Amino acid sequence: MLRCLPGPLLFVLAACSEPPLHIHPDKDKDPAHDSTPDTGDSAVDSDSGEDSASDTDTDSDSGTDTSVPRAWVAVQAARIDSCALVSDGTGSCWGKDEHYQSAFPPGIATQIVVGDSHVCTLVEGRPQCWGVHGGSEGYGQTDPPDTALVQLASGTHHVCGLDAEGIPTCWGRNDEDQSSPPAEVMTHLTAGEQHTCGLTLASSIQCWGTEANERLDAPAGTFMALEAGREHTCAIHRSTQEVECWGNNHQNQAEVPNGTTAIAVGPGGEHTCALQEDGTLTCWGSNIDGQLDPPESTFTSVDGGWRHACGLTTEGAIACWGYNKYDQAQAPEGP
Repeated sequence: MLRCLPGPLLFVLAACSEPPLHIHPDKDKDPAHDSTPDTGDSAVDSDSGEDSASDTDTDSDSGTDTSVPRAWVAVQAARIDSCALVSDGTGSCWGKDEHYQSAFPPGIATQIVVGDSHVCTLVEGRPQCWGVHGGSEGYGQTDPPDTALVQLASGTHHVCGLDAEGIPTCWGRNDEDQSSPPAEVMTHLTAGEQHTCGLTLASSIQCWGTEANERLDAPAGTFMALEAGREHTCAIHRSTQEVECWGNNHQNQAEVPNGTTAIAVGPGGEHTCALQEDGTLTCWGSNIDGQLDPPESTFTSVDGGWRHACGLTTEGAIACWGYNKYDQAQAPEGP
């Protein structure tokens, strides 16, 4: 549900909306001539934790580099939880934690995505997931395939990923074929509730899953960013940077204010926030919990949760706002 960091065409961070956060693609780069899949907006420096002891100091327990200042690099807002990734590959989650999403496994993560009751990361190029293990919310979303991937996207109860060739694979809930991707090369994936969308090599959009609320009716054109909320999806036109949304619109979450341009977009449950080029946010849709009222700051990323949102500020802090019954909008300090 979204996301933004400088660099080539990215996913992100969500997600449930899924993902980056957090997208700040290079609008001058034409993905139609670049077959490299998006590697996620939560990327960690590949040197972190890999230098020899003669070059850096490392934590002997975690293997992470302790000589470089730690910094937040990505944040994800989900239903009643939020999670963030640190530059050393560690992470933190806060909120209700009813499925032990905060219990990070060992390993240096390079991307993080969050669903309603699960969390997934990429560690050494392979997905690892944890959280719900059964019951009414257990659909196999914590049982990823043992395959190398370069980008993840999480819906409410399913997860998808791209391999190095741009081939999508999905696991978890599949009652509406949201985990049955087409056999097409893609550069970026994003997932919501019972639907998934991807950017093709031609920068067009392809969606699959439920047709409810016209969630599969993606607009024509070429796009530089794409992020799914719970039941709606938004994209940014490559030529104009104008935001366009489709899907469930009962709270006007897909009704983009006239003339809205952005470098990243973070759809949530019944609201959407867009990141402007100057770092400010424009939000629309339901404001029942204050999810349209971000703090006065400038941002480098934004991601929409169910009824809250989070972003990374230009000062490197995490800011969250909106529904906070379970402290999911109570952003940690640090890292």
